[in-house]
Amino acid sequence: MQNAAMLRPHELFYHRLTRLAKLVNESILACVHSTEGKKHRVECVMTNILIIEDDPEAARILELSLKREKYEITIAMNGMQGLVSVQTAQPDLVLLDLMLPDIDGYEVLRRIRANPLTAELPIVVVSAKTQDADKLMAAQLGANGYLTKPYRRADLLNMIQACLPKPTRSAA
Repeated sequence: MQNAAMLRPHELFYHRLTRLAKLVNESILACVHSTEGKKHRVECVMTNILIIEDDPEAARILELSLKREKYEITIAMNGMQGLVSVQTAQPDLVLLDLMLPDIDGYEVLRRIRANPLTAELPIVVVSAKTQDADKLMAAQLGANGYLTKPYRRADLLNMIQACLPKPTRSAA
């Protein structure tokens, strides 16, 4: 690695930017560097998580916890709102409660998987249902993960990271 004092201004900018990007939370999926003459552009994309949860307190706790990790959050308070939000917010991941007031989480999961535009969307079920049959049903319908309430914050964050697509590096 060259000494920072020996770098040209645009190289120093990129060097510092690269160091900063390494320090930034994993919620930033991609930092793309492009050069147009002497202009530099950095594009950072935050991970958008859709929470489909009918309990306002549980949704708020999840939202605050994930915003601390620099995730962008959208909340839907029932299954139908969740299905609409999947289309409009275009989340990178869904946290889905199973016990919803209008249509249950299983049906939401089934409909998301049936739509070719959302079939590959990572979905983590976050539910108070503890029975193995519930976990098996969620897995058979295509859930990427299952957390039983109450859960540890570290387990939630690890599950989210495991289910998110890994950033791809492009040659600059």
